[in-house]
Amino acid sequence: MKGKTKTIGLQPLTEYENKFQEVPEYLCQEPLCLKFLEDGKTANMTIRTFAYYGNRFPEYKKFIDDSFKELDSKKIKNLVIDVRSNGGGPSDAGIYLLRYLVENPFTYFSSAQFDESEEPVTPFKNTFKGKLYFIVDGNGGSTTGHFMSLVKKMNLATLVGEELGSNHFCTGGQKRL
Repeated sequence: MKGKTKTIGLQPLTEYENKFQEVPEYLCQEPLCLKFLEDGKTANMTIRTFAYYGNRFPEYKKFIDDSFKELDSKKIKNLVIDVRSNGGGPSDAGIYLLRYLVENPFTYFSSAQFDESEEPVTPFKNTFKGKLYFIVDGNGGSTTGHFMSLVKKMNLATLVGEELGSNHFCTGGQKRL
């Protein structure tokens, strides 16, 4: 705490139950989902993981591309993106989604410490223009933290939920210095 010189001791955990991938039954159980609400103006996109590495990335890319085409064709005004229990994955997945959500070029990492490009990323031409909301929880890790840090920094959406289990300082269990 600010102004304190004495260390505050905390009790160590005596047990821990990892509920990282446990998803309540009322939520979409698939890793990627797009559902439309009855109002005809709102869609709910679920992204339970960004872990689409290597030859699995085209599966993620197809879902994102197809989803944003459908959002555009249905003239959806409100998009809720649920990233609860998203443990992360490669930064490419977060970057790809951001390209549909931003209007201006952006830099994902500010330094090349993790062999990531510092080159600005160009948004797609058909970015989502409606109101954007994110649902987050304490089970968001790795890329989810980087991604949501940029969503917050760029003021792209209304955030609903609790603080993530990661942030823009860490990746793959490593802390950025």
